Amino acid sequence: MHRSIKKLAIVVSLTFVMSAQAQPTPQQRHGINFGTFSNLHYIEEAGDLLGIEITIVPQYKTSYAIVQFAEGWPTEPIFVPIELKGNRFHFVLQTGGGSYDGDFSGTISQRGMTLHSPSEMYDAAGFIPRRASYWTR
Repeated sequence: MHRSIKKLAIVVSLTFVMSAQAQPTPQQRHGINFGTFSNLHYIEEAGDLLGIEITIVPQYKTSYAIVQFAEGWPTEPIFVPIELKGNRFHFVLQTGGGSYDGDFSGTISQRGMTLHSPSEMYDAAGFIPRRASYWTR
């Protein structure tokens, strides 16, 4: 009797472990275009937060980007539709403030995104690594 209970426990444990391993990751389910890309970093000496963070989330018909800039302190997050074609993206920010308004585009890879920005006031262009949000690190 004990032997059959042990065997059953082993089978159940192995089934649980195998099913947990078989679960696809969000990237496997939705592709590499989705996730968080952040170069936000805190400068201790100045007490400033600098950089940009973009989170791209899938939705049924349209994907969205949550964009937050920081030049000393963080801006309010901006929620905008994002156009995705293969590994390329494009979104437009119209905040009314002007500093961050414009067309943003770029490419996405497993490592991160390369962002092209038209803004002369804020140079957000460059590579932004894929990583956890600054706010959860």
